[in-house]
Amino acid sequence: MQGALARAKALRRIIQHAENQLRRDAAIITYTRLIDDLIERLHALNEAGVFERVVHLIEAEPDAEG
Repeated sequence: MQGALARAKALRRIIQHAENQLRRDAAIITYTRLIDDLIERLHALNEAGVFERVVHLIEAEPDAEG
């Protein structure tokens, strides 16, 4: 997933700074597909209960200051 996030960041730079419309449009299409894939992965993690468990673990940790 980290690789996909890095690729999305690179594509955003291309979209913002592309010198021609064709390159920009191609980057937008690729970026959109990549974001869609990342959202599907997040949904799968959510359905598996990963986020609930992480929140539970964070809330169960002893206070670092105390």
